[in-house]
Amino acid sequence: MATNTKDSEYELSMNRLRVVRKFNLCGFHEWHVLNNANQTIAKNTVQRFAVDLALKTLQA
Repeated sequence: MATNTKDSEYELSMNRLRVVRKFNLCGFHEWHVLNNANQTIAKNTVQRFAVDLALKTLQA
């Protein structure tokens, strides 16, 4: 679980992922973790949760 922002940034860069903020239909923003093909790996309204979920998804 990535608890530090530097740790999570490092793990994202090692797995070639990036985090972007998008607005949903209700007007709330969500953090999306995208791969090289711009496919959403994970999303959540809390950035840390989205990153943790994406890293767990890749480990499985």
